This record gives sequence, structure tokens and C-alpha cells, in this order.
Amino acid sequence: MKRLILTLTLLMGLAVPAVAQNTSTTQMGLVGAPIFQARLQYEGWIVAQEVLVEAASAAANGVIPAYTTACHTQRLAFARGFIAQPVAGALQMAIGVVGTNVSGAVLAGSVIGPPFDSSVTDSALAQAIRVQYNSVSGCFTNP
Repeated sequence: MKRLILTLTLLMGLAVPAVAQNTSTTQMGLVGAPIFQARLQYEGWIVAQEVLVEAASAAANGVIPAYTTACHTQRLAFARGFIAQPVAGALQMAIGVVGTNVSGAVLAGSVIGPPFDSSVTDSALAQAIRVQYNSVSGCFTNP
């Protein structure tokens, strides 16, 4: 009888639908997860390399957000810092990236695990990083 009660209690706990959970609760597990952080470091390093060779200013083109010449300096500084310290860069970028909606892929709600990771593709993750680059570098195009 005790086993039956324990089994039913456990099953009831598992039966709570994911939609009933707060997104912030599920996402914070993703933000600090070692697997997801490793993916952020890898894709962030690739995007940082792109920033190092980008033009001094650009209009939004669907891949990168718009940035001014003044912002380019800040973007370069963040890219250099990311390459030098990818762990710190990924931690700084994580919270903004998990809520980004790009190309129909929303990182929020795509949490799988534990161990926590996101079901989004690497290319969608890289695009989420590109979308957040102005913010994390301190570059604001609409002051």
C-alpha cells in the first residue's frame, strides 16, 4: 500500500504540464546549465569572430541588427573580450539569448533535460547571439 501511495504521488508530480510552469523558472535552469553554456561559448566565439571583421557600421539585414560606427567600437571590445574569456562572455549573454525569438526558433520554451539544454539548432543559437550583440556590448541604436 505504501508503494502504491508513493508511486501515485510521484506520478502526480510528473503530470504537471510544462505550460503550467513559469518560463523564468524553466529558463533559469537553461541559463546556468553546463551543456548550454558550452554551446553558448562555442557559437559566441564564432559570432565574435564575425564581429571582428564586420564593417564599421551596418543597417539591419535580417542576420545582424543595425549598428552605428560608434557602436562598432563597443561591439569590437565585447568580441575581443568574448574571445579572451568565452566562459564570462557566455554567462553575460545567456539571459538575453534564452528569450530571443529568431527565425521562428524561440529558445524560451525549448528547454530539454535535465541535463538542461535547448532543442534549437546551433544556427538558431548563433542568430540569437547576433540579435543580442548590441545590448551585451552596450551599444544602443535607439537611445
